[in-house]
Amino acid sequence: MNVTSDGGATARARSRRLLIVLLVLSGVLNLCFIGGVLWARMHEPPRGPERIQQIAGELNLNPQQRAGFEQYFRLMRARAQLMRAELDPVVSEAWTEIAKPQPDQAKIDKDFEAAATKRHAFAHDATQNTLNFLATLSPDQRAKFVSLLREHRALWLQR
Repeated sequence: MNVTSDGGATARARSRRLLIVLLVLSGVLNLCFIGGVLWARMHEPPRGPERIQQIAGELNLNPQQRAGFEQYFRLMRARAQLMRAELDPVVSEAWTEIAKPQPDQAKIDKDFEAAATKRHAFAHDATQNTLNFLATLSPDQRAKFVSLLREHRALWLQR
């Protein structure tokens, strides 16, 4: 009987140690997770007007270029909002049709084709607006601008 009680006490002691180790490990992992979230929030790249001002500062724009830069971003933002306003109803109609028991394939194709046409028109306008703005920059500023936009796009795609 003594051997059994000693074996049971040893098993309980091991279970307690294992439980303590697991709790400590869980606490450490939770702290690391919370620390990672806080670090990511503190080091998140700026967005919106702050990001635009940061880019302008990195490009060392003169006053005329800065005015063109701000106009470029206002135009691009307004055009993107207009595109979303025009696309949302068309895409929503397509998805509503898809959800029906007997969807009309021709209507779905027409709606998605209309959305693709609008996106293509936006891309064409955006390219032209970008080229017009880039024409006001020096070759070094132009290269820096393109590099910054590529970095921003890569970060955006990671989200």
